[in-house]
Amino acid sequence: MRFFGTRVGRAAKRMIIVCVQCCLKLFYFLPINDRRILFCSFGGDQYSDNPRRMNEYLAAHGGQALEFVWGFKDPKKYRDVPGIKAVRYYSPRWFYHALTAAVVITNIGFTRITPKRRGQFFLNTWHGGGAYKRIGPEIFERSEAECRSQHKNEQKTDLYLTSSEYFTHFALRQDMGYRGEVLNSGMPRNDIFFSAEQITRASQKVRQALGLKGYVVLYAPTFRGATDRGYKIDYRFPYGQALDGLRERFGETVTILKRAHHRCVMIDSSPEEVMDVSDWPDMQELLCAADMLITDYSSSMWDFALLGRPCLLYQNDLEAYERERGICISVEQWPGISCRSDSELLDAIRTLDERACAERAREHLRTYGSYETGTATEQACQRVMAHIEGRLAKS
Repeated sequence: MRFFGTRVGRAAKRMIIVCVQCCLKLFYFLPINDRRILFCSFGGDQYSDNPRRMNEYLAAHGGQALEFVWGFKDPKKYRDVPGIKAVRYYSPRWFYHALTAAVVITNIGFTRITPKRRGQFFLNTWHGGGAYKRIGPEIFERSEAECRSQHKNEQKTDLYLTSSEYFTHFALRQDMGYRGEVLNSGMPRNDIFFSAEQITRASQKVRQALGLKGYVVLYAPTFRGATDRGYKIDYRFPYGQALDGLRERFGETVTILKRAHHRCVMIDSSPEEVMDVSDWPDMQELLCAADMLITDYSSSMWDFALLGRPCLLYQNDLEAYERERGICISVEQWPGISCRSDSELLDAIRTLDERACAERAREHLRTYGSYETGTATEQACQRVMAHIEGRLAKS
């Protein structure tokens, strides 16, 4: 696989993509199925996030006549999910459904090889809110030709969901170079945070399943570099000291849940009071169960701000991260409290003012121009159904 990282390898990869695209066009005689929707979450890794929320909404609101197809790298894991057809990502069956689906919905974008036919509707929900770290292809040291190709590829998207004014400006327009239509809806996965009943139900589900009592902290850092999936990383998080500080501050049973980014494997050594929840399928449920979030540069801080609960940012590598990745605005304006060292993290825990944290979160959402109102799923699904009904009316 290292060959494709070389100049010759990248050129060969581009030629392969062009050849595959030309071959796929031979099958454009296949009719588009006006009731078929193809979903993909995190490149086929999961049944989760915004696409899942939209699938469930459509199925519950008269979508029985629709066909829901999901692309997975390991479809066997999801064949028991009711109401969906699981196919292997990038298999012949997947390409068949990609060529014939009326709607394609993803949360990380469309690869260059993904075909798009006239009459198809491509919706990108994205997978993170706010605008904190840079996300354009230039950030990951792509060649000039690769950057041009990726920016051009973005234009096949018919509609992007956006969480805020800042996300539209920094992520979509500047970094991705997207010039198409955006829906100022927020993210479907965050609608849960606007229902006290759903928050309580999700929290109880997690706490009962994991046997949690007392104060719960979720530690969820993001990845580093342009890494391959499965990259092992030690974040050097001070679990023991953090637990002591949390017990001193809250005076009760404390549990830290650690969750790795889906591209990484956390190899931090941690005590028994720390529970690895990287395999828990729904991040939003974990956020509902957490009394505090500790992250670094992850957009999970945006989601958690909607709950108004304390968020700390353990950024002991801030200077290196900023040089490597780049950030949109100063971390002092983010919804969490920036901690540049272990001692700053412990001080923040011991002096935590929960009311001030809630106000900081509210002010952040106002400043960023949040579009989150709890209706993102409905708004996005209405656009999908409008396209499907328009095609059905013409047939």
